[in-house]
Parts: sequence; structure tokens; C-alpha cells
Amino acid sequence: YTGDFHAHGEMEPGNAPMSQTFTKGFGDLSSGGSGLDFITIVDHNNDNSRKVLGAYEGNYPGKLIIPGIEVTTYNGHTNAHYSSNFPDFRMSSVYRWDDGNSNQVETDDELTLERGPIDPSAVFQSVLDGGGLTQINHPTIYQNAPAVCRGCAWNYSDAQTDFSKVSSIELQTGPAGLPANAPSAMNPFTLSAIEYYEHALATGAHIAAVGSSDDHQGGGATGITDSPVGRGATVVHADQLSTQGVIDAVKAGHTYVKPFGADAPDVELSASTPQGGKAIPGDSVTGSSLAIKIAVEGAASATASAASELLRLGE
Repeated sequence: YTGDFHAHGEMEPGNAPMSQTFTKGFGDLSSGGSGLDFITIVDHNNDNSRKVLGAYEGNYPGKLIIPGIEVTTYNGHTNAHYSSNFPDFRMSSVYRWDDGNSNQVETDDELTLERGPIDPSAVFQSVLDGGGLTQINHPTIYQNAPAVCRGCAWNYSDAQTDFSKVSSIELQTGPAGLPANAPSAMNPFTLSAIEYYEHALATGAHIAAVGSSDDHQGGGATGITDSPVGRGATVVHADQLSTQGVIDAVKAGHTYVKPFGADAPDVELSASTPQGGKAIPGDSVTGSSLAIKIAVEGAASATASAASELLRLGE
């Protein structure tokens, strides 16, 4: 199943209505849609409840809408998908003000510390405890030009992050190439996001790769970095098209990224051993030898070549 793990709705001022996003994302490729099977709606620090989103699903039979929240901080953005716990986006200390003299002027003796500062790892744990998925968004975007997109790059340390609590990392955000409407160069943030992802994997964490659009305008924006819902996209190997099916697939790492969207070639990779072990991306397999099969379907040319590199930890 192919989906977009990062699209927005009207819970934020200026965004397109969710109905526009769903119509574009779930629409057939032949009619200008993005051909998706599922979409997660993750407005910034806003809760799109299951009840609100459930009212839309009847209009898109055979499609799946997953509720979530994009947690926005000054040092990075993260998605909380389908958790029963609302994630706290306030990373600094939280105080309660009790205006003892009713003069509407804050004084130190009227402030009570509710809790000290927290790290994103605490937010991740809360999301996981609520049955959801965690996702680091666009980890390297505008990292050297923070004024362009304040807080968009992931600037938390590894200790503050704790990769063992990260379900997925966005390798592709928005268009595969720039400018989006007539790409002449690869999106520069894709390679650096992959480098960050590999850095996270080197810690021993089991993290899925995902791709998303970060579309705010239901496919209507035409800026240099704008991309319609579904471009990029993520393929999940799930037993069924359900929220739990998608969650289980991501937790297992059974994903791969389509930077160009659902109509890009399908790449199926599998591995087997003489001892009968079988695996797909995200799995571990042990044997005396390993046979790897890569099947590419939908490539523009009659032949397709693929290069694979096997990396053993520590070598």
C-alpha cells in the first residue's frame, strides 16, 4: 500500500480544506490524482480527532485516513501518528500563573513551576505509550539557513532524541527534484536526510524509512519547494489496509520510499537463505549464504539496472 505520512488540513490558518487534500491524494492517477491508499493528516500542534476525520472516510471507499499531529518545536518537527496521548510540544519549563492580586501583572511569587524542560525522547515515549508511531520530519532541511524555515531541521542531540524511541525518519520531503515544477537537480535535502538516517541506524536502532509531501494546499501550491500530496510517498508491506496494519508495517521496518510518488516504479526486494530463512526490507535473517532478489516493475525503459551494496556493521 502506498501513502503519504505527512499532509496537512485546515486546522492551521491558510491551509487548504482536508477534503481537497483527500480528493487529490486518493484520486486516480489517470485523472490527475496521486493514487494513494492512505494519508495521515498532521496539523501543527493540533489534534485532528478520529471523529473528525472519520466523517470523511465514507467519501473515499477503500482508502484509509490516519489521524496525527506534527509536533513543532524550535529545534525540530516530529509526527505523532495515531496515539491516544496528545504529545507535548512545550519543550521548555512550564509555569502556572496565579494572579494573587488580580492586577493582571505577572510577578515571580505568582509563578509555580509545573514541570522542568523535557527532551523529545519523553514526547516519543508518550506517543508510543498511546499506541502510536513517532517520526522525525525533514531532519536536515535548511539546516544551514534556519531563518528560511525556523525549527524545521532536527537539531536535537542523539541523547535528547534516543533513536530507540523513533519509529521512522523522513528521507524524502516534498519534490524529488528542484525546482518542483521543472526539476533540474535532485532535492539537496534527500541525500543529507539519508545520511542522518544511516547515522541513526548505526546506533543499532530499528527505524523505518518514509517519504512524504508535507503538502499544506491540497496540491494547489506551486512554489519552488512545493509538492502535491503523495509526492514523495511511502510503500508499506502490510497485511491489510488498516491503521493497525500500517502501524505494524512501520514498526517492522517494512517500508520503502518513492520520491516521485505512487506512479514511480515498484521495487520489491527479498532475501532467502539455504536454511529456509526469508526476509524483506526491515527484517533480519541468518544463514550460511544469502540470495537477494530485486524485482523492478513500471520502469520507463524495457530494462532496468539495480546496484546493491551490503554493509556489515563495523566493516
